[in-house]
Amino acid sequence: MREARNLGHLLGGIYAWSLAVFLGAVLLDIVYSTLLEDVDGFLAGPSVYSEVADFLLLVGALTLLFALAAIVVSWDVRPARNLFLVSSLLLVGFEFLAPVVLFPVLRSSHGSSVLGLGPLIRLVPTALASLLAFAGVRALYRQ
Repeated sequence: MREARNLGHLLGGIYAWSLAVFLGAVLLDIVYSTLLEDVDGFLAGPSVYSEVADFLLLVGALTLLFALAAIVVSWDVRPARNLFLVSSLLLVGFEFLAPVVLFPVLRSSHGSSVLGLGPLIRLVPTALASLLAFAGVRALYRQ
């Protein structure tokens, strides 16, 4: 029983850490894409964007794997399980599914600027998911 508890603490901590790293990667992606749009004559722009997108997909996929592992291991601790579930649903919903629906609409509208609504739609849910993951780890340690 103690080994399963320690494994839950470890996987919950790894999930919270990887989600915090993912949040930092999203923030860097937003900053770099803003800086690259301001550079005139930058020819490697699309290739840089695709490499960053591939890196973010890799980090996001690993984070989701850690989320699933943390949810499975902490299934008996209801508060931690629920917090991990909500944070992983936020991650999937806003980082993987929302760009398909929201970003073409935001790019086509004239009111969205570089520092407008687009970056907030990416940052706020990812930051909230990270906070919920750390709250899940706290709930694991409290049990």
